[in-house]
Amino acid sequence: MKLRKHRGAREQSMDGGFENEDHFGLAESNVADWSPDPEALYSASEFREILIASLQKLSPALRVVFVMRDIEEHSILETSDVLNVSANAVKSRLSRARRELREELSKYFKKPD
Repeated sequence: MKLRKHRGAREQSMDGGFENEDHFGLAESNVADWSPDPEALYSASEFREILIASLQKLSPALRVVFVMRDIEEHSILETSDVLNVSANAVKSRLSRARRELREELSKYFKKPD
């Protein structure tokens, strides 16, 4: 009975006491805006375009290893089986792909001196 009695004390009514109510009866100051801001949307789309362009500059052998390992998150053994190469070749190609991508992307994201 004590728990039932205190349950109402934790709840807060949304019916009254709001000065700035919109047409749905909710106070604008109490409702969070969950929509992404335009700057974040533009930044994400710009980054996606830069990444795709940088991936296209990789050789096909390096690109497929990078996509399988870092984007699709396949294991080294899965990648080596699919590509019919050794696990060491996958590791080597992945290292080269990451290095080339890092060099390419550093042009865009390097801090100005």
